[in-house]
Amino acid sequence: MRKTVSRDDVRLSYLDSGSGEPPLLFIHGWCCNATFWRYQLPAFEAGHRVVALDLRGHGESDKPDQDYGIQSFVDDVLWFMDQARLEQPVLVGHSMGGIIALNLLRRKPNAARAAVLVDSPVLPLPENLRSVMDSVLAGFKSPAYADTAKSFIATFMFREDSDPELMQSIVDAMAAAPQRLMRTALEDTVAEKNLEP
Repeated sequence: MRKTVSRDDVRLSYLDSGSGEPPLLFIHGWCCNATFWRYQLPAFEAGHRVVALDLRGHGESDKPDQDYGIQSFVDDVLWFMDQARLEQPVLVGHSMGGIIALNLLRRKPNAARAAVLVDSPVLPLPENLRSVMDSVLAGFKSPAYADTAKSFIATFMFREDSDPELMQSIVDAMAAAPQRLMRTALEDTVAEKNLEP
């Protein structure tokens, strides 16, 4: 079921279904949204309350014109956990969502029972990828940011045998994210301060 809560006039949308302990909180990745968990949620909702949040700037949540950083996402998720009465959930974070979960537990270690990180870059980027990331981030500052995003996503986020139709739908959905979100959220996701254990 789709629900919303508002924090400081920013509406946050989320999916909430199932029942049972422990609750599971799914945190999507960069430029994704709660529906990216559509195949996982039904697998758990028979025995657990499962919640998938659209982070601010993503999906059906509001998209204020602001910089987006890991610590502000952590603030939102901690606030949301209280509002949604999620006591010590298991955090399941994909990519940037895993970095959010890691930093949430760094700040408040007892806030969750456990964290599952899926494809999250939890180590500083190697030097050979740093130059690629610098080029991508520069592209996100240009008017062609959506094309840069499509190329980046298609090149680095799929395997050669990925289903072409599924891949295209994901690339298109992610590349439709706001430009400022794209640039600032990715820039902060790979910042060493957020990746240190």
